[in-house]
Amino acid sequence: MPQHQRRQNIILAILLIGLPLLVFAAYQVVKIVSRAGVGSEPKNVVISNISNNMISISWTTDANTIGSITPIEGGAKKAKVIDSRSAGRSYTHYVELDDLEANTKYSFLINSEGKEYSTSDGKNLEFSTAPITGGTSTPGSITGRLKGGRGEDVLIYAFLTDKSTFPLSPLGGTVSRTGGWIISINDSRKITDYSYAEIKDSTNITVIAVDGRGKTAKIQGTYVELFDSNGELKPTQDFTLGDNGDVYSLLPSGSTQAVVPLEPRPPEEPYVPPVPTPDPLPPIDDDQPVDSSRVYRIVHQLSWVELTDTSSSSVEDSFSGAKTIRVVDVTDSGFKVVWVSSEKEQGYINYGTSPTNLNLKGLDGRDSPISGEMEKYHIHSIEIDRLQKETKYYFEVISGSNTYDNNGSKYQQSTLPLIEIPQYKTTSIAVENMPDHRELAMIAHIEDKDSVGTSGRSRDIFCMTDTTKGQCDLVLGNSRVEDGSAFYEYTDEDILVIEPYTTFEVEKLSLPLVGLEDAGKEVSLKKIKTETPVNTTRISALSNYGLTNSPNEVITTNTEGGSGTGTSEIPKTGIVDSFVTILIIALILVVFGVLLYILTRRKDNVRGKMTTGL
Repeated sequence: MPQHQRRQNIILAILLIGLPLLVFAAYQVVKIVSRAGVGSEPKNVVISNISNNMISISWTTDANTIGSITPIEGGAKKAKVIDSRSAGRSYTHYVELDDLEANTKYSFLINSEGKEYSTSDGKNLEFSTAPITGGTSTPGSITGRLKGGRGEDVLIYAFLTDKSTFPLSPLGGTVSRTGGWIISINDSRKITDYSYAEIKDSTNITVIAVDGRGKTAKIQGTYVELFDSNGELKPTQDFTLGDNGDVYSLLPSGSTQAVVPLEPRPPEEPYVPPVPTPDPLPPIDDDQPVDSSRVYRIVHQLSWVELTDTSSSSVEDSFSGAKTIRVVDVTDSGFKVVWVSSEKEQGYINYGTSPTNLNLKGLDGRDSPISGEMEKYHIHSIEIDRLQKETKYYFEVISGSNTYDNNGSKYQQSTLPLIEIPQYKTTSIAVENMPDHRELAMIAHIEDKDSVGTSGRSRDIFCMTDTTKGQCDLVLGNSRVEDGSAFYEYTDEDILVIEPYTTFEVEKLSLPLVGLEDAGKEVSLKKIKTETPVNTTRISALSNYGLTNSPNEVITTNTEGGSGTGTSEIPKTGIVDSFVTILIIALILVVFGVLLYILTRRKDNVRGKMTTGL
């Protein structure tokens, strides 16, 4: 081959290799520049899950970027907080901020590919936490499955269609790989005053979703149209990612703009009842003649009190008080506290992350969280939600006039780690012989019987029975292993152990799991026979012959403890009337008499001998 042709072939080979490399390098430069430029700018910033101590911040980017949040409090930057779902690159971003101060205004920076942003879409990046309210939200969640999406790069929001509430999103931003999600819908807070919104069957709700590819999904309708009685999205609702257009315009404007913190309310002056002014005594006229005759008047109206009263306390009331306090349905974001009171009374709990600062209050799920009105119940069920995962909480129980605080050391419960959402499985339990007061709960767990799946027993799950139908639904899918690190895997051969919970002790029920998910089960309560305690009233020493109006002189005792030692105690009357005591005294008198007789006879004998000697 001629030399010039060889030279041309070499130049051609260099061009064939170099031009593709040049194009690839140029593409990478453009990609890097676009990532650090327009593609990395935060868009669609949404504030959700607002509470008094935490919020969630989410946004999207046109490029696959790494994002984080830098909170700013009082002008000072705090530590960066990364995406709650992953530290990798994504088109959607979700960050949770906790340990915030209540009723406080914060600003924040979004860090995207090394650049900080203090505004987005022309709006300042700031928010305000909610003030501490007197109650908590009504327990309740909605759950469903998003079709056509990838769980690691998707955002879901739920809010009232009238745009009166801040959006809610799955805690931790968690959406499973199969699209499963759960949102505590009744944590909805009003934008106007941060109070809890009341969710009814007729309340219009909107749920939207977006993913990193620009696909969107939305469903709208009343609660009863969208969800069943368990809060699960009905199969007739199509919640599928697709070309559904812009859904961000459906969001409340208050969730993406600066929110002014509420002015703190001035403390209310404690109510001091007026002191009644006694009627003046009639003046004494010293000039009036004194009647020297004896005049009697009633100084104190005495009432007759029986020396003994063998009235029996009802078995219906024997199971109540501090011994009935149970913690059930423990998850990564909350738990329930249940207990029984013998009388219908109001109940709530005080809780917090420190045993010396129980600054939060949890109400019964049937009470009104907005008005703070509390009803009276035998069975109390307090659900504490919106908690931090793997965190220890302390609480005390207020039941009527009683305070149960675990002998001063406070009760405590730790939340569990966050794990993949399980398949939603329930079973319906119906009771045919409800208690007269119609209040009943079910505490249940699963026990392994075939050595397949999870061994041992699960943690407790819980449901309150409907007062009219005598029925409740146990969510089997929420059953976790003992340490809470995974959900309990069960088979049809395992059993469901149910402990009915009411004002008297009931035998536990053991039901095979086979068929329970489909048909449920109707059960009958069977009381545990217990000895009926007998109350005895005893009167202190009869200085007033049993006539008294003073409650301090009446002491009630019973066989189960209390002020006395039991019904075998003979009432004290001021006279020694114990047979044993009388017998001992009589023996002492006889012995004393015999000794006295012997001493007297001895003296007489000595005196007689002296007389004879003289």
